[in-house]
Amino acid sequence: MKHILTILTGLALLTSCNNGTGQEGKRELVPNPEKYVHDGYAEQPDSIKPEFKPDTLIGQVSIVSSKNVQSYLGENVMDRLVDNGLPNSSVISKDSKQRLTFYFHPGGVKNEFSEFSVNYVDQKGRDEFVTEEEEFVTESGIKLGMTMGEFRSIKGEPHSLTNDETSTFHYRIDDFQNSEFLKSYNMPIYYADYKFKNGYLTEFRFGFEYPWERKKHDCPTLAIRNAGFGLKLKVNEY
Repeated sequence: MKHILTILTGLALLTSCNNGTGQEGKRELVPNPEKYVHDGYAEQPDSIKPEFKPDTLIGQVSIVSSKNVQSYLGENVMDRLVDNGLPNSSVISKDSKQRLTFYFHPGGVKNEFSEFSVNYVDQKGRDEFVTEEEEFVTESGIKLGMTMGEFRSIKGEPHSLTNDETSTFHYRIDDFQNSEFLKSYNMPIYYADYKFKNGYLTEFRFGFEYPWERKKHDCPTLAIRNAGFGLKLKVNEY
């Protein structure tokens, strides 16, 4: 009798293992959100899909505005700028998981920053200011970790797309003559780039491009973000 029970138990365990292996092979352990679209977005007619609207705000600070800069980004923020493409500095979220970087355009007004970027923290800088924010969110609700479908339901289809190991959505406003938004800031070009990995937003950057070079007829060009600057900045003290 004992031998029969032993054999039956062994067969039951073997069957259980085989079934488990089969299910594991079919199971998608980490579903890729790029395969899905939030709330049936893809099936929506183009007439009701959202059109891109530019963000200008991160938390309590806005591009080209000094309001709340000292309280949100820390004291002596201009003294913390480093020469790295464009003069910039950064702050860290309360849990040290996210970084907000802000970029100053030489010739701009003190404590007014023209570009923002947000990404996950690989390694915290020794002197980086820590904010009270758990995460950095724009006024339209864009934040790290959202899916591509959730993002498109807010921002709409990208103006252009780059695909390599990641997918980057590019948006651009550069028609100054017909853009009330650009005219209100008196800026020639606004851009926004959003990088997704495995369907999740891992980094984004937006703001006004710095007019480092201009071609004939005073047309702004894109040779901007990699231009080097000395530490002595031209700053308008308004």
